[in-house]
Amino acid sequence: MLNMRKIIVILLVLLALTGTALEICPPMPEGLIPAVVEKVVDGDTIWAQAVEDGIPVTHKVRMLIVDTPETVHPQKGEEPGGIEASEYTRQMLDGKTVYLEYDKEKTDVYGRQLCHVWLEDGTLFTLHLVEQGYGQMKIYPPNVKYQKFFVAAQQYAKENELGIWEQRLRIHDLVGVRPSQEFTVETEDGPVIYMLDPSGSLFYKQGYTWYPAAADDLIYIMNYPDRMIK
Repeated sequence: MLNMRKIIVILLVLLALTGTALEICPPMPEGLIPAVVEKVVDGDTIWAQAVEDGIPVTHKVRMLIVDTPETVHPQKGEEPGGIEASEYTRQMLDGKTVYLEYDKEKTDVYGRQLCHVWLEDGTLFTLHLVEQGYGQMKIYPPNVKYQKFFVAAQQYAKENELGIWEQRLRIHDLVGVRPSQEFTVETEDGPVIYMLDPSGSLFYKQGYTWYPAAADDLIYIMNYPDRMIK
């Protein structure tokens, strides 16, 4: 027979484990809005059709608390990791039923619906994107529900160098260029044309031929981004 002290210890351990689990992923709430995903715009934006007052209505939905790299932005263009995020969201959501949950503010200045997006199995898809490194946490108050879960999810992705937190993508971000995009740097020997390939390896152009650059060149570019000629 267990004595009372041991029983209390066991109960406290079970409560602690339960609390940890809840900190990792929130439970799926009731009363969500079912919608069919008609089109995936990019990693964090979709077109989804829901039934409102008996009438099918299609909305552009911007997912909350997640920001994936751009693929169709008119100014930013394609960012490192954007294609991967878009393809993953397309694979997971396109043509499927999801469940939309509004927060405090329902729309943004562009008229998009602002929603937490859930899968049928109870997964908070937006949280899943951050946890797997397809995007990073981005908070726009007052829509802060589930914020604490995203903090833990992003920390997990960073520690495990998943997705956008991989070294090769961080290099592109630090240099500020897209993969395979040429850029010119003012060096002591004059302007030099460089390019980072998708793996993050640096090359320089001489004539019409590309050659592998030294590691010191990349360090120089990252330390002196103002020397880059846009």
